[in-house]
Amino acid sequence: IRNVFRAYFLSMFVSLLMALFLVITVALTGFYQLLLDAFTNKGWIDDETLWLQFGRGLLFLVMIFTIVSILYKYGTKSGKYSRFFSPGTIFTTILSILTFYLFGYYVNEFAQYNELYGSIGTLLILMLFIWLNAIILLLGFELNASIYSLQRKNKTNSTE
Repeated sequence: IRNVFRAYFLSMFVSLLMALFLVITVALTGFYQLLLDAFTNKGWIDDETLWLQFGRGLLFLVMIFTIVSILYKYGTKSGKYSRFFSPGTIFTTILSILTFYLFGYYVNEFAQYNELYGSIGTLLILMLFIWLNAIILLLGFELNASIYSLQRKNKTNSTE
């Protein structure tokens, strides 16, 4: 029964940590935008500068990477053997960013869910987006698990 409580508190800790990181990222994104607006109004910078807009994307990238790393490191039983910067985390982050971009493009250009389904079309789009990201998270975890399994197999073969 102790393991059940330990697993429950660990899952609560991971969830709260991820939620806290998400809130911090949203606050930093808002602060970054306010800072950009203030500098633009004073004439110090030009709002057309591309590298300034890159900062928001970089913050979003770091948020995804850190949340996925926390999930893989502390959210799984075998996570204590993995590194914080793992191949599965990198894979998941890249695929998530690609999915965000391509899914947004698909919804804006091709999907006509609202015309066909009405207001429930938004829920269908959201469910499809969550499903795609769940598949990506599972693929990244499987990549980490496969690498860990191969490393263990190589260790046992090299000691024989």
